[in-house]
Amino acid sequence: MIKIIGFIIIVISSSKIGFDLAKKYLNRSRELKAFIYVLERLKSEIGFSNCVITDALINSSNVKNETVKNMINYMAEMVKENNVSLSDAFNKYITNDSFNSFNKTDVDELYKFFSSVGNGDREDEIENINNCIASIKINLRNAVEDEVKYVKLYRTSGVLAGFLIAVILA
Repeated sequence: MIKIIGFIIIVISSSKIGFDLAKKYLNRSRELKAFIYVLERLKSEIGFSNCVITDALINSSNVKNETVKNMINYMAEMVKENNVSLSDAFNKYITNDSFNSFNKTDVDELYKFFSSVGNGDREDEIENINNCIASIKINLRNAVEDEVKYVKLYRTSGVLAGFLIAVILA
């Protein structure tokens, strides 16, 4: 009886590892979609209002994805309270947060965007946002391809590895 419970625990924990690895691929595409939505709203905020960039970011951060919402709110607070640039606030958030699913190319694109936002007039900002949206859409397309490839792979590999370990230990 104890042996069977041990095997079940091994299979469940191995499956959990596989599902957690697959979740990162699922979350990446969701976070990129949410960030594109934030950028679209930011473009509207910049185009039609005369507010400060941090206020425009906060107004644009009303998305369902908690990770993106927390990132934008954290960065806006850092800029207001500590008087740092958006790129520095983004770097601080990325180094402190382990919950985001962005990969290196996503982080590089977002850093490039945040380092250049707020440095031009209204038309330059809108052009900058459009360029960032275009590059994030390319990353989103890659994220969806990776999601299709790897989610099922990691899930089934986790379950099968658990069964393999259980059979070897039997």
